[in-house]
Parts: sequence; structure tokens; C-alpha cells
Amino acid sequence: MISEKIFELILRNGMTQKEFSEETGISQSTISDWKRKGTNPSADKILKICEVLKVTPYELLGENETERNAGSPEMSAGNETEKTIKELEAILWICFKTGKSS
Repeated sequence: MISEKIFELILRNGMTQKEFSEETGISQSTISDWKRKGTNPSADKILKICEVLKVTPYELLGENETERNAGSPEMSAGNETEKTIKELEAILWICFKTGKSS
């Protein structure tokens, strides 16, 4: 679930939920709802979340490295082309969901 990854990344970046809220402009109550209700952020917030947490949309929205490598032997950590394609797909998905073209 995306919200679970967000909370892991908040901790990994040594941030509090309050700091994350301030840096993203997302209210603390909304962030709390992700945790309490098991909901995910809306697509229009994903790019800002990725920026603050220093990850790509693919890293946030995609499977983790272990899951990717287990499910797809041809996709090794060194396959940068495949990773780039997946990141672009994630960005296009966000743009589609938010109606943004740039």
C-alpha cells in the first residue's frame, strides 16, 4: 500500500509527520487518515510527496526491489533502461490521473 511506503520513507528520512505535513502542504489530519483509515494520497499529491521524500514516483508507486527481482528474473538492479521506463510510466499515470500535461 502506498501510504505504508510513505510512512516508512518518512521514518527513513528522519522526519516527523508534522515536518512532512509542513514540507508537502498536506494537512496533518489527511496524513493521519492515511494511517488510521488505510487510505492513500490522491494522485495530485504524489509528485510533491516524492520530492519531499527524495524518491521517484516509480519507487513510491511500484513494487520494492525484492518483489521486482523475485517476480522478474530479467530485471536486475543494473537494468537502468527498464527502471527508467517504469519511472516514466508512473509519471504518465500521475499526469493522467491529475489531468496535467506538464
